[in-house]
Parts: sequence; C-alpha cells; structure tokens
Amino acid sequence: MPDAGNPLAKRLTTGRLYFTPPGQGYEEDLGNVAKFKRMDRTEAVEHLASVGGVRIVDASYIHTLAFGYLFTLDEYVDRLLLLLQKAQGPLVATDSPGVSNGSIQLTSVVPGGTYPVGASHLSNLTVSLAGVPKTLGADYSIDLAAGRLTILSTGTIPSGANLSVQFVALPYSYRSLTSGRQPTLQGALAFYEYDQQSTAVRAEHRFSGSLWVNGDSEEQTTGFRTVELHVQCWTAPVIHERL
Repeated sequence: MPDAGNPLAKRLTTGRLYFTPPGQGYEEDLGNVAKFKRMDRTEAVEHLASVGGVRIVDASYIHTLAFGYLFTLDEYVDRLLLLLQKAQGPLVATDSPGVSNGSIQLTSVVPGGTYPVGASHLSNLTVSLAGVPKTLGADYSIDLAAGRLTILSTGTIPSGANLSVQFVALPYSYRSLTSGRQPTLQGALAFYEYDQQSTAVRAEHRFSGSLWVNGDSEEQTTGFRTVELHVQCWTAPVIHERL
C-alpha cells in the first residue's frame, strides 16, 4: 500500500467499472479495475505532399475520434464471462421439467467403466443386477451432479453384466448462448477512480461505446484471475477530476 503522504501515491489508483446496456435503467458492476490506460485509436491514411512542385503520396498517422480504454479487471461477473465465452445474442433462461423419475438399462458393462445415465442433477440413484441391489461405494460410485455412474473394479459387478438403474432427476435452470467470433456489448459506461489520498472519488469517467475481450477462455487472458476489457468509445469521454 503506497504512503498517502507521498504525492506520487495519487497516481497509484484503482477503481470500479459500471455498464448500462441500452434501455436498461440501472448500472451493472463489472468489477474491480486493477489498472487501465487510454487507447485512442490511430490509423494511417494517404496524404498528398507537394515537394518541388511534385505531388507525393505518403502515409501519415492521424488521431481519429475513436477514443478508447483498456481495462484490466481482477473480478469476474456474468457479463465478462459471457464475453470470455464469446457469446452474443439474447440469453434464454429455461427451466427443466420438475422432479421426475427415470430408469435406464446398461448392457455389457465393464469394471472401471463410466456410463452416463441420461440425466443430471440427481437426488439419488439405485443399481441392481438381475433384481439384486448393488452397493454404493463398494460396487459403484455416482456423480449425482453430472449423472455419471462408474463401475468399481473392486466390486462384485462382473464384466458383461446388464444393470438396471433407477434415479430421480431434480429441476434446474440453464441458459442458451449463441457464440460469435468477436462478440461485443454496447452501452453506457462509468469508471470511478480511487486513490490513496482520499476516500472521495479521484475521477469519474463517463462515455458510451463498445466493449469486448480478447481470448477464448480464462486460460488465454493476460494473467490468473484477470481479464483485459477493450472499450471503443462512441462519444468523447467526459471526465470529472477531483482537484
């Protein structure tokens, strides 16, 4: 933690970033900003220069009105996870049917093999061989969340056996994601900077723009538990800075 009495400490800031999609009346917290920088976009354009009466074409870099930011966040929220998953389009929340009883026949099982039972989020499961119940933990193990049954090689279920499996499936919710190659979100953003010298906000940045992340998953971001969020502003940022 930098010393609050050190004038340089004012430069060592942190902050929080908030996002408001179009038509939404409240801000969503995108998380803690560990660091950020302005990333105003430049581009090369053809430029005609007159040298000795001869027109010469060169490439000059000019600043466009495409202001931008690069935020490094060290918290994951739902919006950032969607961008990391490269999801775009509407999300559809869907409930599965209510509690249901199910059964399945597994044929020619082998010790050490793992078999899906065709459902997940199970509350309990029983296994029987020719009408004789088998013992959980001795003859088989079950991942109730994933709905996967493993035949234990140390149990009494022989190779090639046919098993009857009964289970109870619990209801759950899920969402449907539509993947895109480089999805973006659009809306209004507010970034609040804090420093070591005061509990008051050091600076408030407000702008509208598009935001996206590079990388297909967390493993491809810049560091452990961090994500780089790119923002291209549609409007010039308005910054209110504490004196």
